[in-house]
Amino acid sequence: MKKTLFVFFLLPFAFSADLFAQDYMKLSKKKLRIEHQKKIDSLNLLNEEVNFLRSHKAQIESNLVDIKKALIDKTNFINITNQELVLIKDSLRTSISKSDILFNANQKLKDSLIFKIFQNDSLLLTIDKIKSELLLSRDSIISISNSYNNSKGVSHWRQISNSKSEINEMDVTIQNKPLEVSMCSPGQILFFYDKAVIDGDRLRLKKRGDVIILTDSVGQSIRFLTKGDEMVLKYYDKKGDLQLTSTFNKVSENRYK
Repeated sequence: MKKTLFVFFLLPFAFSADLFAQDYMKLSKKKLRIEHQKKIDSLNLLNEEVNFLRSHKAQIESNLVDIKKALIDKTNFINITNQELVLIKDSLRTSISKSDILFNANQKLKDSLIFKIFQNDSLLLTIDKIKSELLLSRDSIISISNSYNNSKGVSHWRQISNSKSEINEMDVTIQNKPLEVSMCSPGQILFFYDKAVIDGDRLRLKKRGDVIILTDSVGQSIRFLTKGDEMVLKYYDKKGDLQLTSTFNKVSENRYK
């Protein structure tokens, strides 16, 4: 019975063994035990290989999971990067469009500036021409004025000192033909000529050599003594006492007229 069970146990390995079933029937118990041990060792080795393959398979599957996860991460990163690239591309397009607009605006501004410079140059030329014409006109007016003043014997004098005050703001204009005197200060111009009536007072204006004398009805007088480019004004009261002395220099024009 034991022999039958033992043979039955060995039957699954019969076709893969080095010995056929009928060969086992011819072996002794010792040799059978040896063959049996070989089969067990072979099965153990095969089991180890299977376990190794299973472990290797599990490792491969784990690596595949990690690779798949890494691949998903890489894919997500690529997708995000593509989205960012699209945004950057759109932003660049917008920037380029704005840049084109700014460039066109700058070009228009440049053209406008060039035109303004051209206009300014033309205006400067016009201003220079007007200045030249004004200078010619001024020279002509001065010439006419000088001719007129010379014909009338007109001279202008500017106060540089006086005995009563440090303020010297008076200009005097004297015309010899006919004899007239203008005494001017800021906000006031007094005009005198012979037999003029001012506030009911009759004035006399006479010239004696280089001295012009202005007198009123009560005896007060102002004397203008000219000598070269200098004039001295003296004011006397009705008693004939000197009250004021003022010095003037000859100038080209009266600043208040």
